[in-house]
Amino acid sequence: MYKYIEKHERLLVSQIENPTISVEKTMMLHERQIKWLQHERSSHLLVTIAVSACVLFFLWLFLTTDLIMAGLLLFITIVMCLFYLIHYFKLENAVQRWYNLYLRLWLLAEKEGKDHEIS
Repeated sequence: MYKYIEKHERLLVSQIENPTISVEKTMMLHERQIKWLQHERSSHLLVTIAVSACVLFFLWLFLTTDLIMAGLLLFITIVMCLFYLIHYFKLENAVQRWYNLYLRLWLLAEKEGKDHEIS
């Protein structure tokens, strides 16, 4: 996923600096990519919340019982939660960078004097 994000960002920066296709087509492509990444981000947010709920459940179970297995499950879910938080953090930062790239495309289209709609 991260390689795809970086590849798309390089494509956009190259199109901003040296356009080979129209700014409108680039903006349309980028809008679609933003929507896909937002969907990915929201899906991972839901999974992160679910894993965090499991962490809390296994913490409660570990603190209220003498089960060693609860401690093992708590450890596993904490590690999973950390990885999901890192992944979600990277997706969120990518979306924010893409918003800035979209603004740069918007300003480039304005400079060219072309009409476009906000979608």
